Amino acid sequence: MASSAVDLHSRIDDTINAVARARKVVAAGKSVQVSSAEERDLMKTVASLWYQKHRPEMVASADTTVLAAVDAPLKRVFDSAAKSAARTTYVASLKAARKALLKLRDSLPASPVVPAPILATTDAPPSFAPLASDQRMQQIMERRWAECVACLRGGAYLAAVVMMGGLLESLFVSKQNRLTDKTLLIKAIRAPQFKGKTLPLQEWTLNHYIEVGNELGWIGEAAKRVSVVLRDYRNFVHPQAEYAQQINLVEQDARLLWDIAKNLTRELLASP
Repeated sequence: MASSAVDLHSRIDDTINAVARARKVVAAGKSVQVSSAEERDLMKTVASLWYQKHRPEMVASADTTVLAAVDAPLKRVFDSAAKSAARTTYVASLKAARKALLKLRDSLPASPVVPAPILATTDAPPSFAPLASDQRMQQIMERRWAECVACLRGGAYLAAVVMMGGLLESLFVSKQNRLTDKTLLIKAIRAPQFKGKTLPLQEWTLNHYIEVGNELGWIGEAAKRVSVVLRDYRNFVHPQAEYAQQINLVEQDARLLWDIAKNLTRELLASP
């Protein structure tokens, strides 16, 4: 039985995170060649994660050319682990693998709206005080909440989903702004990486916050999985994405996504 689109996206994200961690480790090394058994084992494990666990799930849904673009650099990583290969070979191969994985993710069908343990809740906005002590910021969040409701009632379903994503992103940003020590975010395993360093917080996207928020316990695993659905539909703000995936967002979809957004909001507000 083929895996669902949600599962496939999650598997790719797992591989991307593993590749980023491996690249960070190998880039930090000082030797020209990678000769330590520990580093080589890590490289082999990352490549094996793709080939043995995640790649077989992609075959039925992914284009063979896109899959091949992921295979090539990860095969170089796997083969290099059998010898003392140059550190630059690993860095370049892992960088290429990440780029190819992102393209693979974008090429897959949008995640379908699936039944989830989400309870319908009131459209009345909650108190945003736990995340935003500033009253003006609280009012901004309340207005965004109200715009989500207005778009739904007016039949502007795509606009509603875009507003939902914006609301959630602002909540994550507010939560990280309240942290006096940002070390937990910067050193999180799933923190987004570029050239072996964690991206500045101002460059984080909703996807980054969802992954790290789940790792830090801000949102649970179930909330993370359903939030991926919301994130994917929000991407249809780009006309080319909507055209390529041939998705028509209907009222039932948008209202389910709104229940997801409301429950995620309350989970963030309640988290320590």
